[in-house]
Amino acid sequence: MENKELTVNCQCENCQLRALFFAHLKEDEMLDICNLRKEKSFESNDDIVQQGDEVMDFFYLKEGLVKLHIIKSGNEDQIITIAKPLDFISILSIFSSDKYQYTISALVPSVVCQVDMSLIKSFATKNAAFGFDLMKQLSKSTDLILLEAMELKRLQLNGKLAYPEKFTANS
Repeated sequence: MENKELTVNCQCENCQLRALFFAHLKEDEMLDICNLRKEKSFESNDDIVQQGDEVMDFFYLKEGLVKLHIIKSGNEDQIITIAKPLDFISILSIFSSDKYQYTISALVPSVVCQVDMSLIKSFATKNAAFGFDLMKQLSKSTDLILLEAMELKRLQLNGKLAYPEKFTANS
């Protein structure tokens, strides 16, 4: 289903994300985000961004549940993480590449706020506290993904220990 742009009054100054992330923006910067942001809804299984799309916007999840995943050759779907409301779902690619290295798909009906990436980058270069908050959020996201990956490897190791005959030197 095609995503739908919502028409809502901007209430960024009351948004929970302001306290989490935008606390170091000046009032005029917050107003810029408020006036320029777009809020879109997505149905279950809709792609919000696709792997290989150009990084144009900064996304955060307002409502719903989404998965960040990589589609490998043979259409194998490898989940990176599941994001919940108030997560910055595009933060992993914003500085490392001009293209998304993963796909973001809605698992349930979801609402996403998006802000033009050039505005976010402009604030980050002019406002050190905002840039630091951005780095903290990126680090938190990376830490969570690393912990999830380590847990998955640990579980796989336990499986290998439980069934050593299945995992010989030839496997």
